[in-house]
Amino acid sequence: MEFEKNDLLAELELDDPDLRDKGHDDILVNLVQNPGYAGWIAAKAGCLDWDLEGKACAYEKEFGLKPHTAELRKLTQVDAQVPMVRGEGHQKTIIGFFDLVLRCVVVYKDKVWPVGDVYVEIKPFIENFSEVARKLNLYRKYLQDRVEDPRILLITRAEDYQEAFRSQGFFFYHMDD
Repeated sequence: MEFEKNDLLAELELDDPDLRDKGHDDILVNLVQNPGYAGWIAAKAGCLDWDLEGKACAYEKEFGLKPHTAELRKLTQVDAQVPMVRGEGHQKTIIGFFDLVLRCVVVYKDKVWPVGDVYVEIKPFIENFSEVARKLNLYRKYLQDRVEDPRILLITRAEDYQEAFRSQGFFFYHMDD
């Protein structure tokens, strides 16, 4: 029996209907092409201690700098479709993909401080809270074995379920069109 490509993807649980949604791709490409905006969203959602309201961030306070000091830069590297791999050697298995991983640092003169990574799931629309929560909890379990304080951010155009996801320990950002 021959497998169709889509049957094999479904069998491996790599077939994600959201990836066929142009809305998903629009959000993902926008954030890949605008890493500063991606970092801003992560900060706005509460994932990062970056200055949003004119208050000094922790790094500016540490050095006694004024907010928005030109020499203090906040940089975000955006990696798209990052695989989650479990096992070693020939036992390696891909169990899923993060839509984005934001690798955030603060740079002041010749010093660099990692602020941390933010793991992003993009769901243009949420039809089922349980399905998305299950996926995010799978990601959290995977990360807890590898990262001290995993920060998972759900970016969506849906306004529903915001408090439900936050109550489960996930960061949430509602993206307007």
